[in-house]
Amino acid sequence: MAGQANSIVALPWAASLFGAQQLLTALTDPRRAEGAFYSATRAVIEQLGSQPLVFGAYQVGDEIQRGAVDLLFDVFELRAFRPEWIGRVSRETLDRASEAARALTPGDNLRFTTDLLRNTFGVINLVNQAAGMLNLPPGPIDLASAIRRAYTFGEYSTLWLIEGLGEAYADQHWSGPLPPKGLMTSGQGADAPEESLLMMHAGMGIAFARRIIRELTPVTPKSDVAAALRRLIDLVRSNARRGYEGPAFESLGLVTRTWYAAMVPLIDELLWTVDVDVLEYFWHGVGRSIYFTPLYLVPGNNAFRGVRSEAPHELGQLNGTAGAAWAFALVNIRQPEVLLNLVRTQYQALEVDDGFTNGVISTVLMASDMLPGDPYVGQFCGYQPNCSCSSLRSRWERLVRGPCEAALRDYFPALKAQGRLGDVFRYRNWSKLRPRREVPR
Repeated sequence: MAGQANSIVALPWAASLFGAQQLLTALTDPRRAEGAFYSATRAVIEQLGSQPLVFGAYQVGDEIQRGAVDLLFDVFELRAFRPEWIGRVSRETLDRASEAARALTPGDNLRFTTDLLRNTFGVINLVNQAAGMLNLPPGPIDLASAIRRAYTFGEYSTLWLIEGLGEAYADQHWSGPLPPKGLMTSGQGADAPEESLLMMHAGMGIAFARRIIRELTPVTPKSDVAAALRRLIDLVRSNARRGYEGPAFESLGLVTRTWYAAMVPLIDELLWTVDVDVLEYFWHGVGRSIYFTPLYLVPGNNAFRGVRSEAPHELGQLNGTAGAAWAFALVNIRQPEVLLNLVRTQYQALEVDDGFTNGVISTVLMASDMLPGDPYVGQFCGYQPNCSCSSLRSRWERLVRGPCEAALRDYFPALKAQGRLGDVFRYRNWSKLRPRREVPR
C-alpha cells in the first residue's frame, strides 16, 4: 500500500515536470514538439479505442476544445465579425438543434435513435470481443476451426467476428522482424472458404495499417510517409488473394481516421501521387470510421455531415459517403425502418449525389457473398414503407429498394464472374457493371 501511495503522490509531480519539458521544447523546436504532442495523444487514443463510451467522451471533449480554439482564432483574425461567418454558424447551430430535437422526440423518432445506438455499439463490442468469442489461443490459430465457429454465431455477428479474426491472424503471423507474405494465398489462408474472404482481408488490412501508420506523425518527412504507404501497398498485394485487395486497402482509412486522425490530410495528399486507386479505398474507410465515431452518433450530428466537413474533394466526398452508408446499412440491416427514418429525415443531403446509394448497394453485395441465402438481405431489399406517404415511398424506391434489386440481379453475378468483389469497398458507378452475356452457339 505504501508503494502504491508513493506512486500516486509522485504522478502529479512527474506530470508537471514532463509538461514543463514539453513547453520548453515547444518554444525552442516547434516541429519536434508537435511530433511529441501527437505521439502522446496517439498513445492515449489507442488505450481508449477499445472502450467506446470512454472514447466517445474523449472525442466530445476534444471537439469542444477544438471548437473553442477555432473560435479564438476566428475572433483574432476578425472572421467572426463577418456576416457570412455569422450566417453559416447560425445555420449549422439551428440545423443541429432541430435534428437533435427530432431525434429525441418521444415515439418512433426516439425509438429509431435508440435502435441505431444499440446496433452500432453492439457491433463495436463484437469487434472488440472477437478473440474471446472465438476462443482464439495465444499461440497458433487454427483458421478453419475459427472460421467455422464464427459462422455459428448467426448471420449478423459473423461478418464482424470474421473481421476480428482476420486482424488476429495477421498479427500472429507478424511476430518477428519480417512482415508476413502469402498470408491469404498459402498455408491455412489458401484454404479459407470463399465466403469469408472479404472480411478476412479487411481484418488483415487493419493489422497491417496499425503497425505501419503507428510509426508516423504529421511532422514525419513526406518522403518517409510516402515510402511507408508504398510499403503498406506492397504488403497488401503480397498477402491478398487477387481481387480481394480492396477491403485491406479500405482498412487504411478506417485505422487512420479512428486512431491517427491527424494523419488523414497528409496521407490524402500523398496518395494522389502514390496510388489513386488506394486513395479511393482510403476515403471509403474514412467514411466507415466516421460512422462508428461516437461523436457522430450524438443526436444532432450524423456521419454524413461528418464526411461533408472532413472530405476536401469530390473523390473523398463520394467514397466517404459510400463508406458511411455501407456501415449504416450493414449495422442496421436487421431493421430497415432505421434506414428508412434516415431517408425520411436526411433525404436532401442523401440526394446530393449517388454516394449514399452506392454504399447501400455495397452492403447488399458484400452480405450476399459472405452470407449466401441470408434472410436479412432479402428482407432488407424487399422492404416497403408501411405508410401512404407517396414521396417517402418514392425516395425509398429510388435510393434503396430499386438499386438493391439491381445489385442482386445484375451487379453481384458480374462481380463474381470478374473476380472483383473487393471493389465493393470503394465508390464506383455500378450502373456500368453488367453481367457478361453468353454468346449463343
